[in-house]
Amino acid sequence: MRDSIFRKLFIVLIVAMAVIVVKLQAAVEEKHMDQYVERCLERTAAVFSMEGNTGNETSQNENGESGQESRMKESGRNDNVSDPQGTVSEDQAVAADQESEPSPVAIRVLLTGGQGYAHHDFTLSFEEDYYIQNGQEVYYGEAGTSITETDIASLFARQSERQDHIGNAQSNGTSIGEEDGLIVGIWRNGGWDTDAEWKLSMDGDAGETYQGILVITQAGNGASGGQQSEGYYLVNTLPLESYLYYVLPSEMPSSYPMEALKAQAVCARSYAMLQIRQGRMEQYGADVDDTTAFQVYHTQGTSDAAIQAVDETAGQYLSYQGEPIEAFYYACSCGHSTTADIWRGSAGRDYSYLVYRDYGTLEQESPWYRWSYQAKQFDIEALKSRLLTVLAQNKNDISIYKGEGSSREGWTEITDRGKMEEIIGGMSAVQDIRIQERLTGEVVDCLHITSGSYHIMIEGEYYIRNILTADGYMLIKQDMSVSEGLTLVPSGFFEIEAVKQDGNLIAYVLKGGGFGHGVGMSQYGARYLAEEGKDYEYILTYYYENVTIDKVY
Repeated sequence: MRDSIFRKLFIVLIVAMAVIVVKLQAAVEEKHMDQYVERCLERTAAVFSMEGNTGNETSQNENGESGQESRMKESGRNDNVSDPQGTVSEDQAVAADQESEPSPVAIRVLLTGGQGYAHHDFTLSFEEDYYIQNGQEVYYGEAGTSITETDIASLFARQSERQDHIGNAQSNGTSIGEEDGLIVGIWRNGGWDTDAEWKLSMDGDAGETYQGILVITQAGNGASGGQQSEGYYLVNTLPLESYLYYVLPSEMPSSYPMEALKAQAVCARSYAMLQIRQGRMEQYGADVDDTTAFQVYHTQGTSDAAIQAVDETAGQYLSYQGEPIEAFYYACSCGHSTTADIWRGSAGRDYSYLVYRDYGTLEQESPWYRWSYQAKQFDIEALKSRLLTVLAQNKNDISIYKGEGSSREGWTEITDRGKMEEIIGGMSAVQDIRIQERLTGEVVDCLHITSGSYHIMIEGEYYIRNILTADGYMLIKQDMSVSEGLTLVPSGFFEIEAVKQDGNLIAYVLKGGGFGHGVGMSQYGARYLAEEGKDYEYILTYYYENVTIDKVY
């Protein structure tokens, strides 16, 4: 009897121990998965760290003008996407255990596709296996499949549910980081593959092929402070040198001499490094966007010449007092430059390296060296529309006064925005249009428009160039070639001739030269200097004062 009891107790003990072993094994497997995901997170940060070096190296944290399917179910995963709680394959485990080398400098590019920052319609396609990191979850997607904004919405919904469940804090409403979004890319040899390619189509465009990873965040969070998605921000994170492969041919023709291309590469790298340091786009989780507001970044194709120029200057940047300079550049000068004073936001910044220079006839062979811009039939409705746009964008750059005569003495300023809109909208005729003020190099700084007893003053060369442009106006370059449909007068270096009938403006002609803002390096000038046999170091010190060429890596 006693032996029978002992046997039963022994069997119960064996079963209990077996249950414990099974639970321990499950716990170990769960811990292994957690560690794997943790390593994914750590290595993502290592490969694309935004906290870099100081001193002569860059800290990871305006603007060339020259002329980038299987559905996930509501559960939040694709039929071709592995559940993150599933088994990690042997190859994946080996890859996760391998250490990856961090990129010397990474840059985060907010993609616009020419449609603005927030996107409601996009498709992301891969020709090889890819992964989506959603907080602590990792999804696997098969080669040849694609994901859309609908799939992304499902993943964000899953992320939100998980955060609510575990009580995580929401975004602080001031900036966006990788922890706020989804990371999509190709995982290879223990890290995100910075050379991997994938295709992104935004807002119905044909799509471009990008490298690196894509970080997707909700536009309703972080930057805009809301809780509901108003579209998605798409940020391409990739090594700085890879970024430059595509910036260079977007900003300078690859047919230019190699030394000019190398000068452009150093300028573009310097400019990008400064943007990374300044963090002006941090609210979007980015360093720059892909437009002329920073540097044009299109990935339809690079060139062997562009790659060579970037590689032969790898890591080199222009430095002033130990810091990367804001290496502005533009297409063509009118024979001289101007300074950063043309931008209102430059006040208080040290731009001692951007000085006025007389280039003589260096660029006289360029078609843009001289031009005329003709408004043969003055379009007052187009003028009113552009004035209202400026008023909406920045009220401080447009002023309206009421009074007689040509002197401001005795004029009354109109400051109420509604009244200003009413005055502009009610204009039926313009009696005069002239340049009121100029800055260094005679670049325009204030445009004076007279309509009845009202005087409208537009400040800033960019806004003036925009105001004086309209559909149907024609630009004739000095080689007699014609450009139409411009959205901006080529430069702020011009004279204006008003044509009147019965006291009212009926047409005007701008006679000027150059293409671009006129600050920093002229790309046509760099081309001609290179054709004269000057190297890129000479070209850079020709255009920028008191700078050195340093190397970050």
